[in-house]
Amino acid sequence: MEINECGNTPGNIVNGGHAAIQGDWIYYAGNDGDKLYKIRTDGCGKQKLNDDKSWFINVVGDWVYYSNYSEDEKLYKIRADGSERQKLCDDGCWYVNVAGDWVYYEDDYGHDRVYRIRTDGSGRQKLNDDETHDICVVGDWVYYINESDGKKNYKIHPDGTQRQLVD
Repeated sequence: MEINECGNTPGNIVNGGHAAIQGDWIYYAGNDGDKLYKIRTDGCGKQKLNDDKSWFINVVGDWVYYSNYSEDEKLYKIRADGSERQKLCDDGCWYVNVAGDWVYYEDDYGHDRVYRIRTDGSGRQKLNDDETHDICVVGDWVYYINESDGKKNYKIHPDGTQRQLVD
């Protein structure tokens, strides 16, 4: 099976991340209150994975990561078979991007900053001090809109260093 290095595409994440694909499976928020499902790319084998309102879906390896809108946008992960559902942090997580061993997100509880946390829920770090929207991870950079600087585009390294205006 093909294993994703990044859990979703930037274009999909900034539009709510309602679906992600890995190998022969599509993971998506259903039309029954955004509960998480998976289905084979040929349309067979539909399975319900949770009862959570699931947004910003990312799939990497055996795990599906998502923002749980049923629980104030908290960050969760669940096995691709629907087992081992775990809360990773108490932040309100928007624009969730999984890349490697890290989950990047915007903390939506009035902070609007870029954070990262390990995929096991440890090592939470704030990466910037800008009022942030629409983050996406591409290659070696985290891109975002800096509301503090007139809605200009910025990028930083995944460790929060080398903050730069994108012309």
